[in-house]
Amino acid sequence: MVRVIENIEELSSIKKDCNRLADKIQMPLMRFEWLVNCAKTVSSNEKLFVIVLFSGENVKAIAPMVLVKKYFSERLEMLGASLHSEPMSFLYEDEDSLLGLLQAINNMKKTIFLYGLNSSSLEMIKLEQLHNHQRSLNFVRSGNIPYLPITDTWENFQQNVSSSRRSSLRRLKKLAENNGNVSIEIKCPPAETVDKYLDEIFELEASGWKKQIGTAMMVNKKLGAFFRNYSREAADLKILQLCFLRIDGTAVAAQIGLEYANRFWILKIGHNEKYAKFSPGILLMNEVIRYSFGKKLDAIEFLGGNEQWLHIWTDHLHDMISYRIYHSYVSCFFDFTNAFANVLLKRVRPFLYIKWNSIGNVPNA
Repeated sequence: MVRVIENIEELSSIKKDCNRLADKIQMPLMRFEWLVNCAKTVSSNEKLFVIVLFSGENVKAIAPMVLVKKYFSERLEMLGASLHSEPMSFLYEDEDSLLGLLQAINNMKKTIFLYGLNSSSLEMIKLEQLHNHQRSLNFVRSGNIPYLPITDTWENFQQNVSSSRRSSLRRLKKLAENNGNVSIEIKCPPAETVDKYLDEIFELEASGWKKQIGTAMMVNKKLGAFFRNYSREAADLKILQLCFLRIDGTAVAAQIGLEYANRFWILKIGHNEKYAKFSPGILLMNEVIRYSFGKKLDAIEFLGGNEQWLHIWTDHLHDMISYRIYHSYVSCFFDFTNAFANVLLKRVRPFLYIKWNSIGNVPNA
């Protein structure tokens, strides 16, 4: 039996099953706490559309999705995809459950956007098998996400970092120390104090380019509300890690992270650009990596994009796939038309803004 969940109250009824299946694949971004806070931020053109496969009364598989409507087209995409650019997955008990879920989704004959699936995952294998036997249009785009497996001691790991990079890190640390007393703070605070620390992180992140392009949590209200609500719940679960590099007690770089399934997951980073000369974000990342080695974790998941500066520490990459499935040429046409219109609007908007301001600033006669 397949059931579609369309509101948060119904979603709460599968909380235990959601967490049970997410813990099975060791993916914190698929746990209920993450998904329900994504559900609270859906846009006006999105509708919660969580597809649940049952065997009797038992939940066997879950596809946390939203139905997105734009002009003359509609599509299914992963819940939270419009808010985050993070890896996603389906939740399933076993291979048969996954196949049953994918067949149920396919039978709906809707356009499907899937972002951030691991290229070697069972989902990708079954998706390709399913659509190789059907006349659907599939568009695939790949990407990479860095990670660092921890297989040795911190001291031995440092020896594998190039001497020039080690020298650069020492130089940056000395520059930081010239500005005052440097301290590192990595902690899981009580839930009731989380907002105090997040205020610092929001201010740091908004000090630079992220504010200018509207992606800072202080500016993007949905994103800010998401991280406040989620961080409190993660603190209650004792998996939240807030990380700071401070100069004389003042935060100059920060991270929001998770310590889950014996891995460190980095969700958000930020630094005060006033101190960019000694790269506080790089110094803090080095200390978070040192901390992870000290805790004997299995790996660090950097998430986000394949940023070049992360290759100071690792060349290991997860290969990710984004998949688009169209069941008709008509839906494909409307989707690409919408995409073209959005690109055009983004290019024209700054020009219109300048023209509007110039009209509004006509001097008095």
